[in-house]
Amino acid sequence: MSKMQKFIKLNGRRYYTESFKKHVVKEVESGVLSKEEAKIRYKLGGNSAVLNWCRKYGKSQLFTTRNIAMKNVEAMESAYKKRLKELESELSISKLRTKYLETVIEVAEQRLGVSIEKKSESKFVKSTSKKKRE
Repeated sequence: MSKMQKFIKLNGRRYYTESFKKHVVKEVESGVLSKEEAKIRYKLGGNSAVLNWCRKYGKSQLFTTRNIAMKNVEAMESAYKKRLKELESELSISKLRTKYLETVIEVAEQRLGVSIEKKSESKFVKSTSKKKRE
């Protein structure tokens, strides 16, 4: 680690290099050092520098993001399944209603001896409302 440049000093402030940050994170994640031990060993300022580096460069960040994404997918899948059940229920009710109406029409036609269903070939009859107004 002695050959690696740890930080750049500008205006009295230290800016750590990305390679150094990744090295520290690797040591913390492998269990060689704790976050507090890394802070003391490398004389790092601030209480949350190592924590922030672990969040940014660590493997645990990838798993956290993946877990959140998987939870979102599972929630969406659950919502879609619920909506599918609702639609299937509505379709079933609609089919029953259609069957009921067809049966009512069929019975009415048999008892009355008149065709009730509208024929698709029949022409539209214009209203005579204009003649009534005159």
